[in-house]
Amino acid sequence: MTDEPLDADAWIRTIESNFALLVVPCSEANKAHFAAQQLRDTARLWWDHYTAILLADHIVTWDEFKNAFRAHHIPEGLMERKLNEFLDLTQGTHTVIQYVHAFNNLCHYAGYHADTDAKKHDHFRRGLCTKLKDHLNPIKVDTYNELVNLAITQEDCIMAHRAEKKRKTLAGPSSAPSQRYHLVQHATHQAPQKAPNQGRWVFRPPQQQVTSHPPAP
Repeated sequence: MTDEPLDADAWIRTIESNFALLVVPCSEANKAHFAAQQLRDTARLWWDHYTAILLADHIVTWDEFKNAFRAHHIPEGLMERKLNEFLDLTQGTHTVIQYVHAFNNLCHYAGYHADTDAKKHDHFRRGLCTKLKDHLNPIKVDTYNELVNLAITQEDCIMAHRAEKKRKTLAGPSSAPSQRYHLVQHATHQAPQKAPNQGRWVFRPPQQQVTSHPPAP
């Protein structure tokens, strides 16, 4: 058996479906005996303790087995806890798929709070994150399944938009190679300045030496 209380109820229904496959009808006592043979681990220990306090000639019927089994494995306190989990359930930071799995699981404990498709539809919509509710509020869908499919689609669009925005941010304003620009100062022609006062070094261009030749005879 598992920690989920309604798994115990599902197990009972599975056992009952096996009875329907029998060619020869099974007595109520044999049904209880057959079910007891399928119990394992802690469930088997429970059954051994249950039968140990019965009278020696007491015959357990199928109805008695089901009632005792459900009373032990599906306690009312645990059912109430699961109901409160359903009523408080919201998507939060989880994905839509994760929210759907939790929602469908807890719906089994919701009773009249989710006994129609319209109630499931309304409760699921209220639990969606604010971003998705803003996208889905203008859109009308008729069934719970349609709302789930639409929420998944919208979430994919939002995630794709975020990924594209992040990619553009990392790429910068332009993907073209950057160019360097240099400031060039154009020289202007100025009038020659007079030689500075004595005592300062002045740059002068080298003087060309002129070689004189004697006149030809």
